[in-house]
Amino acid sequence: MTSFNRKITGSLLLITLIGALLRAYQLGFQCYWTEETYTINLINNPAVTVLINAIITDCNPPIYYISAHFAWILLGCQDIAIRYPSLICGILLIPAMYYLGKTFKDKITGLYCAGITAVLFPMVYYSQFGRAYAMTFLFFVLALIFYVKLWNEKFSVNTVNNQVYFSILAAVTVWTHLFAIIPLGLMLIFLFKDDILKGLFSALMFGALVLPLSPIVNGTQNRGSFGMSLTELLVITPTEFFSLTFPYIGLLALIGAYQERKKSLTYCLLIVTVITILLGIFVSLLTPTFPRYFMTVSFIIILFTACACENFLSDLHWSVNARITLLFSVMAIMLAMQYPEFVTHYFVQKYQC
Repeated sequence: MTSFNRKITGSLLLITLIGALLRAYQLGFQCYWTEETYTINLINNPAVTVLINAIITDCNPPIYYISAHFAWILLGCQDIAIRYPSLICGILLIPAMYYLGKTFKDKITGLYCAGITAVLFPMVYYSQFGRAYAMTFLFFVLALIFYVKLWNEKFSVNTVNNQVYFSILAAVTVWTHLFAIIPLGLMLIFLFKDDILKGLFSALMFGALVLPLSPIVNGTQNRGSFGMSLTELLVITPTEFFSLTFPYIGLLALIGAYQERKKSLTYCLLIVTVITILLGIFVSLLTPTFPRYFMTVSFIIILFTACACENFLSDLHWSVNARITLLFSVMAIMLAMQYPEFVTHYFVQKYQC
């Protein structure tokens, strides 16, 4: 292993460790609230019953419920077990973001993707939340990695492999949370438009794998008393995605997308992000909606933010050590900016036990 690769690997391990500590710390401190209590009540049944109830009586797909059920059994039927699948997925999301940045641009971009993801408060919060969001984030990023590979290569035998991997991961993402079908469906449309052979097989396989979810899709139309209004979504979405860092991440993402404008994939991902957010807000008029339902596209925004950071450092001809040092400095600044939210989350009880 070269010196450069050792530094990259060591930095990624340290970033992942920092992210893991932030996610594991005080995992059981907050009391369970309505959605988590529902998860506990559902998974406290035989696995077959959990699966059937999730498909027939619930408006959410069953993958998270099944994983929480087995975690519950492994941990001796403790309620905190429902948060462990989210914790594990939240930690794995960090190296997954590294591979996304590396696949899209290079290894330093991957490190910045991982570093930003590791310390963003919303990503920590949903890694301690006994619902499907962190798992959805992980599967979406994994699907996005193969989508980038698929987009950038000419059609070959290897293309078929990437089509299979992307289609399966995309389907698993939707089987984890239904709203993921919006960005993934848009991605398939753009892929089909770019290359019919790539898009057709992927779309057919994806469609066949998600078709059994149609009963759940119909169930989402029954509007409940929860969800946010259109105005609330417009106001809260930026902070729900990026906490108090959203002005800086938003600006850097725009700069990064502009710098990467020569790539056709950049336009695809930008349009997917914008349309997903707009559709997510519009869907609130039809069914209960929260910003976390369409937070998957936040990782595209993080990707462009990382690109802006790497392009800036490349222009300055900084050494690898300097680039890595700056990354950890940025992570420290982000933690300082979000300090009030972390303190409140770790030490102030939000819900009635």
